[in-house]
This record gives sequence, C-alpha cells and structure tokens, in this order.
Amino acid sequence: MTATTGSSAVAVPTGVLLRPLRWWDLPAVVAVDRVCFGRDAWSLETFLSELAQRPARDYAVLVGEGGDAPEDDGAVADAPDLSGRGGRAETAAGPDRRAEAARRPDRARGVLGYVGVALAGSRADLQTLAVAPAARGRGLGRLLLAHARTVAVERGARRLELEVRADNEPARALYSSAGFEVDGRRPGYYRDVAPGTPRVDAVLMHGDLLGSRHARRTAAGPDDSEAGLPR
Repeated sequence: MTATTGSSAVAVPTGVLLRPLRWWDLPAVVAVDRVCFGRDAWSLETFLSELAQRPARDYAVLVGEGGDAPEDDGAVADAPDLSGRGGRAETAAGPDRRAEAARRPDRARGVLGYVGVALAGSRADLQTLAVAPAARGRGLGRLLLAHARTVAVERGARRLELEVRADNEPARALYSSAGFEVDGRRPGYYRDVAPGTPRVDAVLMHGDLLGSRHARRTAAGPDDSEAGLPR
C-alpha cells in the first residue's frame, strides 16, 4: 500500500495510513510524546507553533485505519530527541485553536507515530520522530524516517541532520543502518530521566540524501525493534 502526504509517497503496511499531521491530531500526539520523551516532551503549544511554520516544516502522522490507538502495554523504551529539541521555535499558538485541540481528543484516535522535519535550503533537520510503544516492532520508525528523507529530497535538501540521545541504542542503530554517520556530541544536551541523575549527551548525526548507499539502506535496513525513537 502506498500513502501520499503532500507530494511524497512511501509504501506503508496494510491497515496503516500515513498522512499530514493536523491540529486535531495533537491531543493524541501529545499523549504519545509524553510517554516517549518524558521530561523532554513537547507541549501542545509547541506542536501548534511547529505546524504554524509550514511550509518550512513538514509533519506527518501514522494512524490505524478504522481503529483507536493501541493500548499502552507498559513496554516503554527510553526515547531520545532526534534533532529538533534544540532547533525549534516556541512561538505563541492561537488561543482558539489551542482550546479546540484540547477539547477534541475524539478526532485524534489511532495515532501510531509521527515525524517532523525542518526544511531550510540544502539542509534539513529531523525535528522529532516517535512510535507509540504498543506499535513498535513493525517497522514504523523506519517508514517515518523514509518519509522524512523523501520530503527533504523533494524540497532540495542534500543533507538530513539529527540529534539522538547517546543512551538510545535502538534509535542510534536505526539511523546507522539507514546510512547516517556520527558527526560528534553535544555534552549534557538532554535532561536526566529522573531528578538527580546525570544529563545525557546528544549524538549528532547526518545522512547524505544524494548517496545511493543511503537510499538502499533506508529501504532495506532492519526493523525499528522496540526503539522509542527520537527526538
């Protein structure tokens, strides 16, 4: 099955729909974000401000066709930051839309995962990527990463950059298998998991969007396993 979001098209599993993220999806997206990122989770206002920056931003959501979001099975892996934690703007969201999104969780059922990309000429930044805990192990993280790459290429980017928690081994393995290379570290970038524990470094990575090796790996690499997947 192929889903189209904007001008891009990627193959998705049967029973799953990949489409542009809309403001009415945000109550469910915020709930998944809190499970995946804990103390680093984005607020509703942050997501609204990100959507307000389109077309300089592209956000897509994976939803189950005709069903509710899966129940949290308690198997929550630690999920890192990909790239956007440091690069997003906290602009004010309109009060009417913010209040309406908070009132309409019934319009946002079935969210399995989501991804966001910041687009700026020849360089793109992966702002966020997350898969709901109960939906992991199905390759959805890889699908979202492939969508981000496709959007960036279509918008003229030559390079996709990201930041990921140094202790998020599943997410780092996913990016490495997709052809991303390590550029360095940002010490103490992420907040501690619990008060009193050490802060965690961010690993800086990039993917060459024009390299055929990267394209082949993105299509054929291993499953996302139980990765909490990024920011």
